[in-house]
Amino acid sequence: MSLVELSALIGAFLPTLVAIVNQPRWPSWARAAATVLLCIAVGAVTAAASGELTGKRWFESAGIVFAAALATYHAWWRPSGITTAIERATAVSAR
Repeated sequence: MSLVELSALIGAFLPTLVAIVNQPRWPSWARAAATVLLCIAVGAVTAAASGELTGKRWFESAGIVFAAALATYHAWWRPSGITTAIERATAVSAR
């Protein structure tokens, strides 16, 4: 499997990981920042796993992961309510 295919596949399922990390009470900028940071990290791991961890390939992989995550989130994950349910189930109560 090529780096592009692997990045797109992983990106398609990344919204579930983002939902585990993001907390419902966080402001929207913090939720967006967490999503971007996760995409960058997953892009690095994906590039490394395919043996292509260079600056250009990492950036390419992170971009593909981000695009796939965003597209699948808006097209399927959010309308299905799955990510919202995951966020609620994994929310840490404020004390």
